[in-house]
Amino acid sequence: MKHCHFSILYNELPFLKVKLPFLYEHFQQLIFFDLNITDDTISDDGSHEFIASYPDPENKITLIENVNLKEIIEYCGESFVKKQKMFAVGSQHVRDNMDVFWCTDMDEFFDKKMIKDVEEALSDSQIQSVNIDHIIFIKDTDHYFVEQNKNNIPFYCRVARHKKGNLYGHCSLGTQFLPSATITNNYIRHYAYIGNKRVLHKLFLYSQKDRSLRRNYINYINNVWFGNKKLTHPSPYTNWKVKFDNTVTHPSYIDCNALCNELDNVEYNDKWFKPSK
Repeated sequence: MKHCHFSILYNELPFLKVKLPFLYEHFQQLIFFDLNITDDTISDDGSHEFIASYPDPENKITLIENVNLKEIIEYCGESFVKKQKMFAVGSQHVRDNMDVFWCTDMDEFFDKKMIKDVEEALSDSQIQSVNIDHIIFIKDTDHYFVEQNKNNIPFYCRVARHKKGNLYGHCSLGTQFLPSATITNNYIRHYAYIGNKRVLHKLFLYSQKDRSLRRNYINYINNVWFGNKKLTHPSPYTNWKVKFDNTVTHPSYIDCNALCNELDNVEYNDKWFKPSK
């Protein structure tokens, strides 16, 4: 099967440096849409230049640029409308000869076995999308969210069978393309809440209507204490506990210590950001 991977991103350089070589080796097409949805600017941390200058002898990489999202009238999905429109634009760039469409975020990692697992699920010609649970890490690669009596988190579907003309929605593949299969013996490693300043930047977007999300995060991170208390995820309907487990495995191409150290030192110049005391 031929696989296409699509990502929307903004200031993701620490992740890009780790993930792009893996994607290039194992995927036949890579599509990137770099945009800050708050002010329509591109990354200023070097992400854009990293993608644009990445060696591409097999012509796999498409970097979408100069798109006026106001002109996009057909789109679908969940969450921010601009992200839905970015997915609509990305859909137009998927080559007709691709068999599988992936849309993981830059902070979502998986191994080559996951690709084989997806292909096995799609070997049933009736299956149109594949659900993969996530392990969502916070603070470092030893702490992660769990639901009661579970060791992982159900998350948005990230994989669908590609067909010419498909319009892919943001966070909606699992409802758009049915029936779905679910991979139960493998997980996406999702480093969503690593790097304090980066996470505050993310939660600023998610907590426009509920600033308690940022306050909860700041309180827990500052105390560096993870126990039976609950930490609220940006989803307004979900409360997840945090578990410590230093035996959890990570994809072999990731140096977890180096990645965490780099993320902890990311600087943001957002006017809203004020370091907590």
